[in-house]
Amino acid sequence: MNSLFKTQNILLMDDLRGGAKSLKPEGAGHIGGKAEGLRTVLGCGQFKVPPFFVIKAGTEFNERGAGHLLATDIATAAQLISGGSRDAKFAVRSSSLCEDQKTGSFAGQFKSFLNVDAADILSRARDVVASARANNVIQYQAMVPAGAAKTGSPARMAVLVQVMVPAEQAGVAFSINPVTGADEVVINAVDGLADDLVQGLVDGEQIVVNGTAISRGGGTALGDRHARLLADSIRDLKTKCGFAVDVEWALSQDQIYILQLRPVTTTATKPTGNVRIFDGSNIQESYPGITSPMTFSFVRRAYLEVYRSFVRLMGVKEVIISKNEDIFAGMLGFVEGRVYYNLGNWYRLMALLPAYRTNRTFMENMMGLKDPAREVSSPPEADRKPGPGARLATMVALAHILRQYFKLEGSKKQFEKRLDSILAISRNEIREMDLDSLCRLYRRLEMDLLRHWDAPIVNDFFAMIFFGIYQKLDGGSSSTTTLIEGLGNVVSAEPPRIIAEIAEQIKGDGALIASMLQNKNVDKLFPAHPRAYGQYLNYLEKFGDRSIGELKLESESVRDNPALLLSTIATVARAKSTEQSAKTARPGLKVVSAARKSPTVSNFLRATLCDIISRPTRNLIAGRENLRFARTGVFGLVRDIINTIGQRFVEQNILDSRQDIFYLEIEEVLGYIEGTSTCKNLRGLAALRRQAEKQFASSIPDRVRITGAVGAAAVFDKQVVDASIAGIAGTITGLPASSGVVSGLARVIKDPQTEHLLPGEILVAERTDPGWIMHFALCKGIVTSYGSMLSHTAIVARELKLPAVVSAKGALEQIRTGDLIEIDGAKGTVKILTVREERELQWA
Repeated sequence: MNSLFKTQNILLMDDLRGGAKSLKPEGAGHIGGKAEGLRTVLGCGQFKVPPFFVIKAGTEFNERGAGHLLATDIATAAQLISGGSRDAKFAVRSSSLCEDQKTGSFAGQFKSFLNVDAADILSRARDVVASARANNVIQYQAMVPAGAAKTGSPARMAVLVQVMVPAEQAGVAFSINPVTGADEVVINAVDGLADDLVQGLVDGEQIVVNGTAISRGGGTALGDRHARLLADSIRDLKTKCGFAVDVEWALSQDQIYILQLRPVTTTATKPTGNVRIFDGSNIQESYPGITSPMTFSFVRRAYLEVYRSFVRLMGVKEVIISKNEDIFAGMLGFVEGRVYYNLGNWYRLMALLPAYRTNRTFMENMMGLKDPAREVSSPPEADRKPGPGARLATMVALAHILRQYFKLEGSKKQFEKRLDSILAISRNEIREMDLDSLCRLYRRLEMDLLRHWDAPIVNDFFAMIFFGIYQKLDGGSSSTTTLIEGLGNVVSAEPPRIIAEIAEQIKGDGALIASMLQNKNVDKLFPAHPRAYGQYLNYLEKFGDRSIGELKLESESVRDNPALLLSTIATVARAKSTEQSAKTARPGLKVVSAARKSPTVSNFLRATLCDIISRPTRNLIAGRENLRFARTGVFGLVRDIINTIGQRFVEQNILDSRQDIFYLEIEEVLGYIEGTSTCKNLRGLAALRRQAEKQFASSIPDRVRITGAVGAAAVFDKQVVDASIAGIAGTITGLPASSGVVSGLARVIKDPQTEHLLPGEILVAERTDPGWIMHFALCKGIVTSYGSMLSHTAIVARELKLPAVVSAKGALEQIRTGDLIEIDGAKGTVKILTVREERELQWA
């Protein structure tokens, strides 16, 4: 720039270079806070700033005399900072003396203009100065802390004129988290200019950089490399300025430009209180995505009743149960609309039982935890020093627990009897009930089943113990996987077999297949195949509640909407008509433990113990899956009750829509009927929660750590990406879930209701629930990012002889639909053989 250019009213960027190192009000007497911020950036010497000039505060903007000279000076300055370009565009921005200060930012209160032609700079500068007298500025000044008023009058307005940067991406960034106060860089980025982002018209992508780790909230407006470069720049500015900074930035031609710098004026007080760790793990296999208040309130109540009864069955004394009542009420958490395990309470629960140190590990494996939560895994109950008689008390407790094992088969029969009694009520009977009858039916279900859920929960406990012992004895060999293959009596494996049988019978009926795919005229055409049609109706009767998200009461059952079932039958039938088949390399299922393969005395003893516990372990695991199917029936009954209550509420003008009932909690609904409700405006309450649901983050981490009040915590809209995993092709390692080696095209399914597989593809998903069984009927292998060897995915895959790998970290980041992959279910590996683009190129 021309150092000979001197004027009373304008300062060029070079005039300010090497200026103040901090944003002190007294240093902004002529150029204002925004320009002073850029002077600070220039003084740091290593950051790129778009060329600019400043029209000093107090400049006369009249049309005559000094005003005429100002127009000439502005034109000259614009030519100088733009390098003489006739096409240059400028940003004309406010720079009030009170703006961008530590005590108040006045952000967005004054006018600024983008993409201004050189000829219009003067008129826009007048508009900027005039905006200092607007009503909103006066109101803002009255609202900010008293100290902000001392930084200068808003009427003392300088004007900052910058050359527009042709931004590829732009946004704002904070050197600390302005909501939580955490020491991490928070970036918001959009493609192009950031004016809509700054005005709050768009959300942009939120990126959190903690060290080198990057967390994202969806979208890829700013790449990882530039995000880290920007974070490094922001941290450097924070260090040089001596305070936390808030900057506007732009990325252009691989260069990051700082457009504005100001102090972070408000940060959250660091929360104090208990640390809670919430983990999604296997619980979100059952409750994927946003879950309704109705479902969570019912499930939370069920967990309270079930686990309180469980520890009582296990011999824990009533006085200890009473002292730890908060454990049972807080087994689950509800964070941003998602259901989580509250891990601290699960560890505390296990600590009430003997052998905590061992059982803790078994629990972690069964829950599918990728990492133990050591911060909350040592509750005070587990650290009690043994006192007099402690060993005897432990032995008595163990004897009591063992007695429950030997009573288990009898408990199952009693449970099934109670279950059959209450499930004998037909859907048609429920639909004819009045509100009081529906309420009594629910209370009966709660009393007869939820408070006596002894067989399923005791079976789960012993399945965890026996399987954990077998794994420890076996040393983690592949025989642990084959141990639970081919159980032969798992009810969850029936649907694919029935679907295959129906498909075999109708494979030659093209008209029926087409009608199934379109879900039209099926009832007219299907009866032409009486045996197949009868199997279909029996399927709906037995498995009608087994659907995607089946434990979410708001989910639609297959019985109510069989479209996905019909589509699956039709797809299998079409594949059979063209004789499509897939072979899977699968070894025999004989269980030979690792200890048996190495003949030493120690290994002989271990192998003998493995042989002894293998059969009861298999039976417990099969029982676990079958009892989960009983749970499906119970949730189906509750779904029918709640839907019918919702319909009655609509008929009586209590709610606008039947679906609104799912925005209420179970006790709010029952209390309204029984006369114990403290709120009669259920319509308003449902509307409030429906609106609140829209504010839930679109995605949050699978593990959330919160200090203090959970409701006051800010859970950022982000999904944690491990930089060491994402984008690296090759071999992915997970847990072996079902043995066999198979290769095929991957099909990544994120929405199982709307996305479908083709026969012979390999299903790749974040997690699955029992309702995915219809997808299992089409695939020849399964890969999930979450799960354990005892998860539903693993057990059913073994029954269907589908090779499967669960807890495959990085699978969704690396595998895309159409990639050719190979999975080895015994080793727990997934290989990407050919990515989609490479294969298409080879075929072109």
